[in-house]
Amino acid sequence: MLRHSHARRVPWSILIEEDPASDTSKHSVWWSLSVFPYQCVDSLEKLKFESLPPQESFYSLLKQECISDEDYEFCHCMWVKEGVRAMCDFLACYNNCDVKPFLKAIEAQVEIYK
Repeated sequence: MLRHSHARRVPWSILIEEDPASDTSKHSVWWSLSVFPYQCVDSLEKLKFESLPPQESFYSLLKQECISDEDYEFCHCMWVKEGVRAMCDFLACYNNCDVKPFLKAIEAQVEIYK
């Protein structure tokens, strides 16, 4: 497990909450399914990088294309809004977007079986 001084733990309550007024809430599922520089982040060392990689680093070998200017701008906004300091934080935010629907399902199940 990578230990990094900038890594932070995100409380589950933040993942479950949705703010309809938030610019990022509408993109959370979209982001978790599409935008991460997979080919660029090919070592643990790269998780220590302290800036968003350039747009061309988001090239997808699977899709044979790079992300759009709009998608890159969204990634930049997420970097700033979430207080990301390094790629390991960006990865944590990206992974947390995958967790959000799962946590909602668990909460709904808990309510059913109370």
